[in-house]
Amino acid sequence: MRRNHTVYMDYQATTPIDPGVLSVMDESYRTEFGNPHATEHEIGWSAAAAVAQAADDVAAFVGARGDWVTWTSGASEANALAILGAAAGAPPGRSQILISAAEHKSVASAAEVARDRFGVEVIVLDVDGSGCVREETLARHLSPATLLVSIMAVNNEVGGINGTAPLSKLARRAGALFHVDASQAAVACDLSQLSHHADLLTLSAHKAYGPKGIGALIAAPAIVSELRPLTYGGGQQTLRPGTIPVALCRGFAEALRLIAEKGDSERDRVAALRALFVAGLQQRCGEVELIGPALELRHPGNACVRFVGVDASDMVAAMQPRLAASTQAACNSGSLEPSPVLIALGLDRQAASECVRFGLGRFSDEDQIEEAIDVVSALVADRRSNSSARHAHG
Repeated sequence: MRRNHTVYMDYQATTPIDPGVLSVMDESYRTEFGNPHATEHEIGWSAAAAVAQAADDVAAFVGARGDWVTWTSGASEANALAILGAAAGAPPGRSQILISAAEHKSVASAAEVARDRFGVEVIVLDVDGSGCVREETLARHLSPATLLVSIMAVNNEVGGINGTAPLSKLARRAGALFHVDASQAAVACDLSQLSHHADLLTLSAHKAYGPKGIGALIAAPAIVSELRPLTYGGGQQTLRPGTIPVALCRGFAEALRLIAEKGDSERDRVAALRALFVAGLQQRCGEVELIGPALELRHPGNACVRFVGVDASDMVAAMQPRLAASTQAACNSGSLEPSPVLIALGLDRQAASECVRFGLGRFSDEDQIEEAIDVVSALVADRRSNSSARHAHG
């Protein structure tokens, strides 16, 4: 996708909203403007019916039911609600939370707050070179004290895909709740059965060509009864007060419907473009390393690339305004420290500081990829040439 003269390649930070989603939202804003909690007139009933249908559709995307959906402001709130809600409602003897070292900051931060506020122990699980948790690693740390295990479905920086089904089996065998942050996963793989092995499941609309400002925590009512709310008010939802935004719910549902409709064909097309991009960089940029899993084993639109000897922050700044990419997750953007996820994968600080995350998606095409290769290869050559000149004169 282009905006003005900029090629957009930061799809893991956010996705452009699909025009079909915008159309559904526009119609909803115009015709379903009622408060869905107004129970005394048809305008309210109509809005409530639209929200209920959207909940059914979002839940069906992961194999759940509409009454499992708690609407949130986004994935960060859903993650906090899962982790802090579980910690607040923990039964006696369950005082331990396990997360992976490669989790999104919203999960890591919520776990830290749970430790400080509720006194739970937080254990951070090592990950492999793909950013994934191995079964033996989880098994080694589970105990009768484990309350919750939180492991993301798809890593947002290197695109590694966790085997959530076997990990869930281990957690449930220990009597623990299993939470999956699937924010990145909707566009990366088939999630039609995910709710069957996730007690708590986080989804995000804006990572899936939907609107910002809405996400969902999906959990069966029996699981919800074990959690405690974080905020209080009118009691519109069991775990979360506040008027539900009808148009955002409708947009979220439409975004997931389009993903399901496009299915493997879209994922295959994006993966082919990503392979073209990585091959072009490897051919024209010299020392280039793909960080994380092999291309065929990761998020189809993710390419986390190390340009040996080139500072990534300088590269990303120099790309402006022609190319939008990032050095790490948007939640850490602007940090002078290297990505904690890359450090967890085993990279040293120098190597981590040389990595750029490129993200492709629905609106990427070959022309954009070729332009991106041209921009990046020219910048890499220029910086390596300048570095060689400095060393020669040093």
